[in-house]
Amino acid sequence: LKAALVCGRVLGTNFEQGKQFVQECLEKCGVDENIDEQHTRTALVEVGAETVLEIESLLTHAEKPPGPFLGGQTPDAADAYLVPALWVAHNLLESGVARCFAKKFKGNADTPCTFHDLGGSSIVTYLENWSRRDSWSQTLRARDTVKSAASIRHVVDFMVAVAPDTCDVGDMLSCMNRARRVDTYYQRALRLFADIIPPVPPFAERPKRTPGRDSAWRPEAAEEAHTPGALGGIVKTVGGGDERRSRREESVRETSLAEFSSTSVDAPLESAPVAPVDADAPTSFPPETSNPGLTKQESQKKAKKRKPTKSRTNATICI
Repeated sequence: LKAALVCGRVLGTNFEQGKQFVQECLEKCGVDENIDEQHTRTALVEVGAETVLEIESLLTHAEKPPGPFLGGQTPDAADAYLVPALWVAHNLLESGVARCFAKKFKGNADTPCTFHDLGGSSIVTYLENWSRRDSWSQTLRARDTVKSAASIRHVVDFMVAVAPDTCDVGDMLSCMNRARRVDTYYQRALRLFADIIPPVPPFAERPKRTPGRDSAWRPEAAEEAHTPGALGGIVKTVGGGDERRSRREESVRETSLAEFSSTSVDAPLESAPVAPVDADAPTSFPPETSNPGLTKQESQKKAKKRKPTKSRTNATICI
């Protein structure tokens, strides 16, 4: 499903990594590339729509155990496998990234479509049922994250990286901004951290990407982060001390069910989420070396340190 949603955007790129990505998507969808790109896009849309109908059938099947999940009242392994894919697909659709689907089902490529348009009326309800579980809020830090810009941020950046000729950065930025506008968790965080969010850096200080190459900008390892200027301040800005930052983070977390409608929820609502606790530092040592004379501590000291990879840049500031 995800492959069908994004492949139409990347299709037609002249960059090698983009072409490889297209081939991977087509293989997953079982679609042969046609010399007519529009014919291929049509086939991808058909595969995506058929997949949505199949998932809808599974969620509403009469023989399914009673309850909001495939496993019944509580999720099973099939649910755990299905939900992350549907979460990303939901946001790809509603943000407008899946442009060819919008053109097919809305008649206008600039008007995003939804699962409902594709015949998957139960899918968003399924995601909302998931969002009411403690496991969801403990993982995503809030319950109001069904509409999530973060869920597609990495996908969008990858597409711009490997196929900048077909995935126009301005167009993709519009999709991300559309996702951010309806992402209540993101908007709440913006309000709470407004005084420490740095301004958009001047063009000269923005990281540069190599067209057609997937990359990940790591500001802590980039030269720009250690130089004066708006971009350098991004890494160094901490935000008012640990106590103030802790209060902000607690405020951002959603611990109430008031923002959600309880309609079409078969399972009883669970208690408010427990704030995630930072994991303890690992105490186990790596496996002992073949030399039995070495202690674990000595083995740890003698272990080779992996050389950090060279920082690569992308369109993080743009997207």
